[in-house]
Amino acid sequence: MRLEQLGKEEAGCKEQLRRLHSEMVCAATVSGEEDGAAARFDRMVEVHKEVQAIEERLVSIREELTVLQDDPLNVDDVLAELRRFDGVWDSMRAHQQARLVNLVVQRVGYDGRTQKVTVAFRSQGMRELCSGRKIE
Repeated sequence: MRLEQLGKEEAGCKEQLRRLHSEMVCAATVSGEEDGAAARFDRMVEVHKEVQAIEERLVSIREELTVLQDDPLNVDDVLAELRRFDGVWDSMRAHQQARLVNLVVQRVGYDGRTQKVTVAFRSQGMRELCSGRKIE
């Protein structure tokens, strides 16, 4: 899901860059009116700043995309393991169950106002679980 969001944001940034570059070319090639030159120059400065900010965001997006694409954690692998979970859990001893929970759960939170429980998982622990490594 995050990959999809980043892909859409990247496409949007590229479109903005194309539009801003076109605007800069138009402003630079307009000749004639001396009165509008200062306003065109000011707009070109603003556009340049916008371009710079978008390019910086694109670098961040590409870095995050690289990390996410290189992440060996596969959603299908996690789902496959979860489908077999009940039988595995029942066959485990208490210390093994505790080890498993500590391996995959980073934090559990509870909001008393909304009465909602949140669970943060450890990516590395999930990878270890999906790798088929024996949990002792």
